[in-house]
Amino acid sequence: MDVTEVRITSPDWTAFKEHIDHYLLGGGSKFESSKNFAFLPDDLRTEHFDKVLFTSVDHVPTCIKYIRPSKVKSINVDPTFGTQKVVPINVNIQSLININYDHFLCLHPVRYDLVKEAIAIGEIDMPYILIGGEGVPIVDNGRHRVVVMYKYGFKTIDILVNKNESDDITKQLSECIVRRPPEIESSNANVRKYELKDFIQNKE
Repeated sequence: MDVTEVRITSPDWTAFKEHIDHYLLGGGSKFESSKNFAFLPDDLRTEHFDKVLFTSVDHVPTCIKYIRPSKVKSINVDPTFGTQKVVPINVNIQSLININYDHFLCLHPVRYDLVKEAIAIGEIDMPYILIGGEGVPIVDNGRHRVVVMYKYGFKTIDILVNKNESDDITKQLSECIVRRPPEIESSNANVRKYELKDFIQNKE
């Protein structure tokens, strides 16, 4: 599919500005810092942009540049990462975000736009998830893809995991409560902090 087939021809900037007026971003003015996540002109893709720190993935603006695809084909770009054998699994996107929430709040507008375009065309390179040092699944490669899929309204996503970690990751994500995470005050008013215990169901 050609990218021109998935473009929105008349972006609704008025509705967009009203949409983000209630949101607080980590840097710059609310409108200027976030508008590139809704609509980044192609000729600005070569410009320098800082990453933007959002207070919530729900505050990342809705895309008004590309049409949401009805379905997305998952692509396994490489069956191995280093010496690790990887396998695909399908997981709930909200659970994946909740289990390591802060990781998804810092996004780059150019990278985000390129990912939106690729997914709008109907393809996604599967994100790579592994068990981190604290024993919790982390997105080693693909947080922009996960957020774009979430903002496009998809409920699940195919991911790649190390074969020997597949059962552990599946179990942890299945136990993660699918809900909006609680806000916990931190020293930085623009950053929300979350702990794993806030998302895991009490089995007792």
